[in-house]
Amino acid sequence: MVCFRGSISDERPARSIVRFCAVVLLCMTGLAQAQQFPTKPLRIVVGFASGTTVDVLGRLLGPKLAEAFQQQVIVENITGASSTIAAANVARATADGHTLMLTSTALVTSPSLFRKLSFDLDKDFAPVALLAYVHNVLVIRADSPARDIPGLIALIRAQPGKYNYASSGTGSAGHLATELFKAMAKVELLEVPYKANTQALTDVISGEVLVFFPSLPSALPLIQAGRLRGLALSGRERSAAAPDIPAMAESLPGYEASAQFGVIVPAGTPRNAIVALNREFLKALQLPDVRKSMAGQGLEPASSTPEEFGRQMQEGRQKWERLIRQLGIKPQD
Repeated sequence: MVCFRGSISDERPARSIVRFCAVVLLCMTGLAQAQQFPTKPLRIVVGFASGTTVDVLGRLLGPKLAEAFQQQVIVENITGASSTIAAANVARATADGHTLMLTSTALVTSPSLFRKLSFDLDKDFAPVALLAYVHNVLVIRADSPARDIPGLIALIRAQPGKYNYASSGTGSAGHLATELFKAMAKVELLEVPYKANTQALTDVISGEVLVFFPSLPSALPLIQAGRLRGLALSGRERSAAAPDIPAMAESLPGYEASAQFGVIVPAGTPRNAIVALNREFLKALQLPDVRKSMAGQGLEPASSTPEEFGRQMQEGRQKWERLIRQLGIKPQD
């Protein structure tokens, strides 16, 4: 910046120009300070228990963010009500970019599944980035007589009302994937809710419940160990992480219920913070060790601008809202 100095014979204009320059420099200094991000540790809130897909993703990317920003990154699990308790916590946080939430399909469907929420999904949050897609996988016990989806459908239809399925919560990706399967396959299954995927998987192995539709990352080790049988994935296509497991659409054409994961922050978060977070998350997703770890977990990296992710959230909300209405799922109080 260049400041012009007045002549000796006209001191008042000169003083005015000096004061103007001082004010401009002060404003520029304040702007530079406001654009510094981050200025303290980051908190990544996860709405599900340790070991779930979104938790795995957060703990994988957290250290990369810490390295990029040279700040501590804390991953905090706030569980309950299909991640809406966590969302309410983030909505109340200071909108400075230092509190983030890793979202899943459960949050996108929450306005259709809960009558009363302490936050507005459209007004209380700002999108940052889409991070990944993940398949859910329909699993049964390893020694089940059903060896594929047609066999499972035949087994359930043979004894209506006998069989049940595990659910990790109303509105979760697995819950909606199972309900979509029920509707398209025209079968009856009774929901048994669980607070943690680990117990649900254990009960499928023991035969307490017939089927479960967890995320592929959480079930893949048990499938590979021969303790569970994976019958179908929730996406339209097979996954490179489990190429031998068919897509549900191969048996039920048109079926698709993959989950997506992304990052949101409280509404009003400065644009420079959102841009910085988007940039570093997407850079982290390109790192070879991150991509290798994600592939091993069945996670497929994604990318987006904040605006693109915002549109995808809206489209996903509309899609699942239509499905929820068609299935007749009543909102919870």
